[in-house]
Amino acid sequence: VHAATSSADATEQYTTALSNLDDAIKELNESLSEFNKKIESTKIYLGEGSDAIYTPSSYNALITEISNAEKLHKQISDLAIESSDTLKQITTDYDNAVNAGMSEEEFFDILSKLQTDAENTLTKLAIDKSLKSISDSVNAIQTKTDSLVKQVDKSKLKAKIETAKSKKESGNYFENECNALQTVIEESQKVCDDKDATSNEVKNAITALN
Repeated sequence: VHAATSSADATEQYTTALSNLDDAIKELNESLSEFNKKIESTKIYLGEGSDAIYTPSSYNALITEISNAEKLHKQISDLAIESSDTLKQITTDYDNAVNAGMSEEEFFDILSKLQTDAENTLTKLAIDKSLKSISDSVNAIQTKTDSLVKQVDKSKLKAKIETAKSKKESGNYFENECNALQTVIEESQKVCDDKDATSNEVKNAITALN
């Protein structure tokens, strides 16, 4: 931006700087609104009883991502509010200058200062970086949502374990057979208790109990 040489030139540059800041704040607020909608809509996966549906690792990963997103949303929202307040103050200062009846030189100096304030605020807003951070967070939330894994049905495994326990307690096995069966029962119980257990691990545990 070239240096203003008159109050008319300074007014044009001030108006441009103010317009750029106003446009950036509006764009950021629109993005923040969509960001908040994404966060809130994703929370449906965290409703009551959801922790019993999904594996802890995938469920907790989504919780962490949403928590990070909420922190980011607040951080950028605070910055947008601060920038908006500065924009209002700049506009007020301009109106006061217009109505103050000051000399052209004084008005020129005020316009230069207000232009600088607007440009500095726009720089601090870091619109491109803020928009990218929001976009990255939205993508991360979607990735964690798509990565949710439902816990495997272990009803058959539980039944097999109970059957194996009954066999062991029946007294129809030699000691070494009982010990071997007990080992299988214990290993199968670990799989049964593991909420992150895969379908293959459950199937293998059932097979081991046959």
